[in-house]
Amino acid sequence: MTKEDWLLISGFYYVMITAVVNMLILLYELIEYLNDVSGKKQSGNSVLLLLVNIPVSIGYFYIFMNIV
Repeated sequence: MTKEDWLLISGFYYVMITAVVNMLILLYELIEYLNDVSGKKQSGNSVLLLLVNIPVSIGYFYIFMNIV
């Protein structure tokens, strides 16, 4: 789309930072899910939604690598 170097570099760092933040939140929610002794297990939905972000981040990284 665009060959601006600053945009590619900032997009790459954005994807890497969001991937790390998503993994940290995923670990937190997974720990909450495993430690919840009640029958509700509300953290399970959050874990599933966060798992959707992993393929999206991989897709962005793949697109970035094909542009550069």
